[in-house]
Amino acid sequence: MEEFLPSEIARAVYGYLLSVGCEEAAKIFLDTSPNLVECKQRIRNGKRLTHANTLLLGRNLIEVLNIACSAHSLVKLAQEKRQQNQSDNVGDTSLGLLEQLRSVVLGESTDNLSIEECKTQEQWLSSSNNVGQPNTPSETNKRNETTPKKTQVSQ
Repeated sequence: MEEFLPSEIARAVYGYLLSVGCEEAAKIFLDTSPNLVECKQRIRNGKRLTHANTLLLGRNLIEVLNIACSAHSLVKLAQEKRQQNQSDNVGDTSLGLLEQLRSVVLGESTDNLSIEECKTQEQWLSSSNNVGQPNTPSETNKRNETTPKKTQVSQ
């Protein structure tokens, strides 16, 4: 999975502010954020910004942050268990969270992992519905080749 775009993050923050009842803060954020220019124009043209427009991977900001925290906790727990058994060196915290998660979940070393393989694994690990999905990079790549790309329509 690729990184979130600044505009996607800004929309998620905007959605969060609205969801917790901070309408004035949301309005100020909408008016001042350079990443919300398209949303601001859309609203000025009389169109609504729907709840779906403020989601990241189909989840709101709190859900995304909670998933990231849960993934971090799972990695730390697995690292502690493996360190107790001294079966490998998963305790290497110099690796990024996704590399650590990959090592824990798939039991693979990340030493010789190409950038493309990392992105493929990150996409698989971060997908919200990966039940029954392929669990190897080659199978994931095959699935991605047949999956239509999401395109953004500008208003």
